[in-house]
Amino acid sequence: MGRLPASQRYKRHDRRWKRYEKQLPGHRVQIDVGFIEPLASMPQGRRGGRNKYFQFTAIDDCTRLRVLRIYPTLNQATAIQFLDYVLQRLPFQVEVIQTDSGAEFQSAFHWHVLDKGIAHTYIKPRTPRLNGKVERSHRIDAEEFYGSSTASSSTMPRSSTTSCASGRTTTTTIAPTAASAARRPTNASSRRPRPRRNR
Repeated sequence: MGRLPASQRYKRHDRRWKRYEKQLPGHRVQIDVGFIEPLASMPQGRRGGRNKYFQFTAIDDCTRLRVLRIYPTLNQATAIQFLDYVLQRLPFQVEVIQTDSGAEFQSAFHWHVLDKGIAHTYIKPRTPRLNGKVERSHRIDAEEFYGSSTASSSTMPRSSTTSCASGRTTTTTIAPTAASAARRPTNASSRRPRPRRNR
């Protein structure tokens, strides 16, 4: 009757749960890209469709410090620009960059990382769990921020860049334009009534 649940019983040292993390800041930084679903308050494209946005996120394996930025394009030039921004914002030296084998992290990005004196490693294909910290970060953002962003453009921030006092974590939000603030008429209200024919 006084037995503890299985999760609280004594376990041998070799069978206890171990938290996976690096011991030194900057020893390994995980970088990944998350697709942001178009919101009603985001600027619309030239053809009337909503633009796509991509959130680049870098998270340190030891300290969990996170740097993220949102870009309208997904290519190697954007990935290189984000890497330079990450190296500028982190308060310690980065030794290893870890990414998946996506098209945005291929040869141009790889050689740019090596030119910075940083090692670049790829995770195994179809194993996002190896980039688990940044993958979890994207899932939390999707659930807590993007998933609940149903407010109109008048309630969205114009342009906000928030950062900690130490400047370690930065969040950049897309600013809505005047064109997106004016709502387009719906199909029902934009149709003209047809004149009746006299028979």
